[in-house]
Amino acid sequence: MHDQRIDPITDWLAREAPAIVDPAVVVEKLAERIAAAGLGISRLTLHIRTIHPEILAVTILWQRGKGAEIIRRLHGVERDAGYTSSPIFWIHGGMERLRRHLEDPHVAMDFPILQDLKAEGATDYLALRMPFSDGTGNSVTWATDRPGGFSAEDFSFIDTLLPYLALAMEVRVAHFIAQTLLSVYLGSDVAMRVLRGEIKRGIGQTIEAAVLFSDMRSFTQHSEHLPPDRMITLLDDYFQAVIEPVEDYDGQVLKLMGDGLLAIFPVHAGGAHPACLAALAAAKSALANVAEVNRKHADDPSEPRLRIGITLHVGQVVYGNIGSPHRLDFTVIGPSVNLVSRLQGLCREYERSVLFSSAFAEASRIPAVSIGTHSLRGLAAQQEVFGLPPHEDPSQEL
Repeated sequence: MHDQRIDPITDWLAREAPAIVDPAVVVEKLAERIAAAGLGISRLTLHIRTIHPEILAVTILWQRGKGAEIIRRLHGVERDAGYTSSPIFWIHGGMERLRRHLEDPHVAMDFPILQDLKAEGATDYLALRMPFSDGTGNSVTWATDRPGGFSAEDFSFIDTLLPYLALAMEVRVAHFIAQTLLSVYLGSDVAMRVLRGEIKRGIGQTIEAAVLFSDMRSFTQHSEHLPPDRMITLLDDYFQAVIEPVEDYDGQVLKLMGDGLLAIFPVHAGGAHPACLAALAAAKSALANVAEVNRKHADDPSEPRLRIGITLHVGQVVYGNIGSPHRLDFTVIGPSVNLVSRLQGLCREYERSVLFSSAFAEASRIPAVSIGTHSLRGLAAQQEVFGLPPHEDPSQEL
């Protein structure tokens, strides 16, 4: 016999849920509708595998009165006791369903989560495999605190709902995975632009931004003498030291080029001054991170000493898509990018950790020391170049 309670929920999943981007919001609204239908659920979780260099899976947890949240499970969690001693481990291992009626005095309390749920007043627990169309074995769990637990009609309701739920979540999670994965490889702003369809070749906009360029010293020498795996670790240490502060100060990393890094801090309504201060703060924080990396390896003479140079400029850049029809790059181009990259040579020549243009010095209004006017390769006009006061430049420490 068809359960009429399910029709409004499947209709909502088909018609309204696809317009909701956040999968946690979908789960929250879905759980509220299921509870209103009479199932009396107190807890609902979905466990979904993902494609991400750091995140193995996401758990979407809904609890009555607390709403829903997304919990990211990092790679390595599959070896943790908390996972291997859970029903989800068995469901992902091939089991189709697992039910524990917690009111039954003889029920097997064979998973720690069951003890926790019973202590919270739960009366029944059900875990199910929730396959996606690509065969991925995801899972969903249900708990109720209603006296008597789930009824036979409730189990029929859940089984009927499962394929609708799987389809709705597959669409939402696919968007979530695409956004998070694109953010890792392209940066959050570019990822959102790509997902919005700003992908046509040759389309760009002129914006004003503080531009940061970072470069590792002695990269060629290191790459000739270090084993490949150690060179990759060194690059990872370097890029993490620089990228984290750039993102902390709302910058956007656009390019990793060998040992070079290009980032921008867009100018907003407050003008160039805040963007320049953010770029400089990120540069100083990056240098502090590099110093910390070196301190950690100070007792190991085989470890190379990490040294970097950071150059800064502010001006107009063209921000958009360039490339071939089948291989595009979302980046910034223009004289401002050329200038900031050419300044790197002077970092090496003058043994400076940070150098910046006269435009950056003027816009940032920070104390600066001129190191003279210089001809830069590819630029027609000579440029006056500035550095930090000696007591603020950590060149000798790196």
